[in-house]
Amino acid sequence: MVANIEQQRKEAGVGNAGALESTLGKEYSRLEGKAFLPHSAKVKPPTYNVPPDEVVRRDREWNYLDSPLNQIPIPRAPTPTFGEVTPRPQVWHREDTFFPVLRNRNITVHGPSNYILQKAVSRYETLIGSCTKLSIHPRRYISRKYNDTEVDQNLTCMARRNFRSARLKPSYPQYYAVESLEKHFSQFPGYLAKANSKMAISHIHLGVRRLGGPWPNSEMNESYLLIAIPSGIKILAEEVWGAIRGLETLSQLLWCSPSGSTIFINQTFIRDYPSFPHRGLHLDTSRHYISKHKILMNLETMAFNKLNVFHWHVTDDQSFPFVSRTFPELSKQAAYNSKMVYTHDDVREIVEFARVRGIRVIPEFDIPGHTRSWSLSHPEIFAKCYDMENESPFYGGLDPSKNETLEFLAALFKEIVELFPDSTLHMGFDEVEFNCWSSNPAIKKFMLDNGMVSPIDIFKIFTVRLLNRIQEAAKRVTLTGQRRFIFWQEVFDNGLKVPNNSLIHLWKDLNSIPGYFGFQAIVSKGWYLDSYLKPSEWIGYYENEIYPSSHFYPDVNANFEPKNVIGGEACMWIEWQSEETVIQRIWPVTSAIAERLWYYRTPNPDEFGPRLEEQRCRLLRRGVPVGVASGPGMCPLPSGPDGDISPFDLIKIGAIGTITSGEYIHHLEIRKILLLIFCGLALFTAGYFAGRQGLAAHLSRVLKTLSTNNFGITRTSRLARFRTYTFNALFICFSTFIAILLLVSSTPHTSGLRSNLKHQVKGIKQK
Repeated sequence: MVANIEQQRKEAGVGNAGALESTLGKEYSRLEGKAFLPHSAKVKPPTYNVPPDEVVRRDREWNYLDSPLNQIPIPRAPTPTFGEVTPRPQVWHREDTFFPVLRNRNITVHGPSNYILQKAVSRYETLIGSCTKLSIHPRRYISRKYNDTEVDQNLTCMARRNFRSARLKPSYPQYYAVESLEKHFSQFPGYLAKANSKMAISHIHLGVRRLGGPWPNSEMNESYLLIAIPSGIKILAEEVWGAIRGLETLSQLLWCSPSGSTIFINQTFIRDYPSFPHRGLHLDTSRHYISKHKILMNLETMAFNKLNVFHWHVTDDQSFPFVSRTFPELSKQAAYNSKMVYTHDDVREIVEFARVRGIRVIPEFDIPGHTRSWSLSHPEIFAKCYDMENESPFYGGLDPSKNETLEFLAALFKEIVELFPDSTLHMGFDEVEFNCWSSNPAIKKFMLDNGMVSPIDIFKIFTVRLLNRIQEAAKRVTLTGQRRFIFWQEVFDNGLKVPNNSLIHLWKDLNSIPGYFGFQAIVSKGWYLDSYLKPSEWIGYYENEIYPSSHFYPDVNANFEPKNVIGGEACMWIEWQSEETVIQRIWPVTSAIAERLWYYRTPNPDEFGPRLEEQRCRLLRRGVPVGVASGPGMCPLPSGPDGDISPFDLIKIGAIGTITSGEYIHHLEIRKILLLIFCGLALFTAGYFAGRQGLAAHLSRVLKTLSTNNFGITRTSRLARFRTYTFNALFICFSTFIAILLLVSSTPHTSGLRSNLKHQVKGIKQK
């Protein structure tokens, strides 16, 4: 049945929808040309060789393919694909042949490992262990007279037949490129010489060549290779960060039968790497407060889409939700509520949650504008506006002419660079109210005394002094030394003097792109998520170009190079969104931007649309309450026990990514849990045999000696014995303490082993 699906589709003429539309258009034109058709006239209807539920795209709308006589389009989202990857890999060979995959299999790591990789493996073993969070076969072109069980049996038979007849080594040459790279992994085993006796893929191997740095950074290597054939699934990565991306790709390649009884994967080869190193999402948490739970959910969803920068716009005019230890009055006076704040512990948890998923957290405390909330507690560092030479009660941003302003900001940013470990800091510097500064008498006097003609001149000096103070603080608190600054586009437009390695964040236009002057740029123009009217406008985001057209600058010098654009960010400003709606507004539309930043090629909305629908359904099954992408439709759900999805309001962050007590910045990395348990048992054994040598007798003698007053008799021998007994007691107590500490620290891993055993027992019972 399923084997004939593609043949039926070809016979139905689905692949020739464009020719059919042309034929229908001509027929409609012929009918439209007649002024009147009598009731007795016989008009031969056009021949329809397509299924009645075929969907086509016109501009940015997806609709049912319909007769040209019907003037009202019928919206319908494209059918989701299954087992396809978003964002698209750079080199991707996916064959129609597919194989079953055992549910109870572990991911074996070869080469170096660390805490970040262990956490990733643990997360994805849980994620791919059942059909609960995987894509489902949508039953496209399969008659409803066949129930899900019959379709499952047919798919399983086909997969096992494919498994028996498939070659152990594919014919395409890319496979041998993988084999040639295995020499870099000394502990990496080759594929099994023969197929598994259970007629299903049972081995997943993950090889990492080197760990990379402990923190994700702008130069981390996210490349990986993946191959799936009957003898196993193999992922090779240069660094841990590439391994994380490869595991996410693997979780998207797996798909389930309609009832959720069997997991499959198509024979696949992938060589993948990102087009841009900076692929970010900007989130404003000042206009509306966004809870830590929603931020963590957003970070998890970013990892599902291979985004690697979380640009956190922490404060703005409306509120100051960050609890500063240097200036606690800022949040006390300007937070919406005493509970709507982010403490230092909250920030550390968010930063660590992002780190183990290969995501950088770049904070932005926008200055000198967008700071009205700061004036509630510190009006002395602000410049008042003067209307018609009269003082007004309103402020126009921080006063750059005051030394108090500089000292205040230096102290605040010292705290910020100590708390946020990333080497990059977003300074803002956008939409400064120069007119208000020009009206202030104190600022006008400062300009006159210093021979300045414009407030921009004060701003230039203020910028240099502040950046120097921040760099001095950064040198004292970080190993890497100085910070790299990001500024909004106005800094470049206003001609401020900033370090040569600064990044310019473009949001207005690309006509004055800083790349022509040697600056590297981040692009957000065309990617403002608060501006679209309906989600189907993701096509505009997907087709957005981040390079300027060549005809704009026919005589420009050669300083501009493609490498000067290091990536882009989707920007979520939330004047009109809130805690309850922000996730639906961001996702799945941002998946189209993530696709563009990872795979920057000629856009193809017709190919990407069905994959976006699958990504939307996949995110829903993983517990993310995303919005609509392309119109009416549904996500296929398995009819078996894996078909139930918990209500979104009951989903905890543990449902999509648990945070354990071990997820802190300075976590002790232990490679082998078995070695840990062995050390604990060894210390317990040492303590036990020391006790067998007479510990109880020694302690009783010590107590008896202390209770008597005859220390004069054999004083030397008694003192020596006392020292011996005390040493033995301390040794045993110390050994026991270390053993308990080591065993307790391995508890999360042992609990994972117990859960795996439970899954195995459950699988045996089901069989």
